[in-house]
Amino acid sequence: MIKQFKFIQLAVIFLTVLAFLPFEVLGQEEDFNIWTRYAVKYDLSSKTRIAVEEEFRFFDNASKLEQNHTELGLSHELSSRWEGAVYYRFIYETDIDRGYSLGHRSWLQLEYRLIDKDLKVSLRSRFQTTITDFFTSEYGRIPELYSRNKLAISYKPKDAIWIPSAGIEYWYFLNPESGNKFIDKYRAGFGLEYRQNKHFRWEAFYHLQQQIQTSDPKTIHVIGLSGTYMIN
Repeated sequence: MIKQFKFIQLAVIFLTVLAFLPFEVLGQEEDFNIWTRYAVKYDLSSKTRIAVEEEFRFFDNASKLEQNHTELGLSHELSSRWEGAVYYRFIYETDIDRGYSLGHRSWLQLEYRLIDKDLKVSLRSRFQTTITDFFTSEYGRIPELYSRNKLAISYKPKDAIWIPSAGIEYWYFLNPESGNKFIDKYRAGFGLEYRQNKHFRWEAFYHLQQQIQTSDPKTIHVIGLSGTYMIN
């Protein structure tokens, strides 16, 4: 109980600090989204895991399908604190002008666990490349390069079935048209995972996503539900 209270204190402080960071004011354009995802994971060994995920994202106050993606990933525990992974994602996205847009995204990531006890704190760095408007635009083959970095905390005592978490992530645009590197947006949020049994896990989450360093930033409020089936 004391440890749970300490986690709640940390999460409150964490999210309170985010609210006072010196970003531009919330954008003039705001939207409410609903994201749903389901994943299947299989442990190839005690250190290597493969995962397949399907996700649907609804925007315009959750009235329209914005994006559907299929994702395949492979992760490997490099040491007691380091984990590496490689992912690929096929994206179908709604496009106002052309009706739809096809995209491909791949990334490499490293995660380092600063604290790996009941209270877990980790840093994740991801190098990501995305090709959008594939076959639907003459500029569709030009990749967008991002560096994404995330700080996450969670509380998971041994045999816990309810696991709260919180995190913040920043997108660093590596090849903007202006040629200058800058932070494109950030996403902050929290979630609560329920481990139903050995195989099924569910999580409800909320994200606040904010564009920054732009004259007309957009703010997105996301609520979502994810389900995971662990084969072994």
